[in-house]
Amino acid sequence: MRVCLSLALVAASFSVQARAQNNPKVEDFNATSFDECITGRDIGKLTGVSNPMLLLGSITYVGKVIKSDGTIGAGWVRQPLSLPVITSEDVSPDVATCSKKFEAAKTGSIGVLGLTLNADSTDVYSVTVRLITRQKLAMIPRGAISMQAWLSDTYRPNFQAVVNSTPKEVEDFFIFDNISVYLLEVQKFKRVNGGLTGAFGIFTGGISYKREEDFRGVRIIVTGDTVNLHRSNYAPDPVPVVAPPVVAGATQVLRTLAPAEATATLTRVTDAAKDAAPTLQNP
Repeated sequence: MRVCLSLALVAASFSVQARAQNNPKVEDFNATSFDECITGRDIGKLTGVSNPMLLLGSITYVGKVIKSDGTIGAGWVRQPLSLPVITSEDVSPDVATCSKKFEAAKTGSIGVLGLTLNADSTDVYSVTVRLITRQKLAMIPRGAISMQAWLSDTYRPNFQAVVNSTPKEVEDFFIFDNISVYLLEVQKFKRVNGGLTGAFGIFTGGISYKREEDFRGVRIIVTGDTVNLHRSNYAPDPVPVVAPPVVAGATQVLRTLAPAEATATLTRVTDAAKDAAPTLQNP
């Protein structure tokens, strides 16, 4: 049966030391062996979201969500937002940006860029990282200068609409920029006795290795920059106060009567009404 490794949100502790081989293609393994294989911060690791691709192209914030056990707790909420994006592919996905091989000195757990490997002693692991695509938010022109979308007047109403529709207790919002999407693949090779007969893959230190077909580790890595937005930056625009029209010859259009003056006025109006009322006479 084909076994596919589960994705790990956080790299496991590096409890297994690697043993270097005579072949220079097989390297020593340590916690920082693959740090240079990707650029930017791992969004999946930062947020604890198993599929960080869902967070792209949205304003996100920490709010109430339904957990896997059916309870309500804190989690990442996303509000889709249409923004101009520039997409580029620096290299072909068929070209590896990073490729390394290492051997574990003893059986245990190894974490490679967030993917947990249950490494077996003397097995060789081949790790390949490929850059799939890059994506960044386009700059918005404003006169002779350009600025980020979240600062521009053009997209301010869009941000306001999203921010002001969220619960008032939420103050911090995030979007992700300068995105890079990588594909991490891991293959496992086991020792083969009897020289090169029936073996393929790698040959190191006079030992033949054969790829284990039912082992495959795959992970999508999304990296980028986090942009923090605060609710106060997108408060509703104030309603302008309209001054009353100026009436020629009037010093005040409307004034408030003092209590005593109001009572006297009411009495005068009532008395005048009585005097003006018609008198009914018997025929």
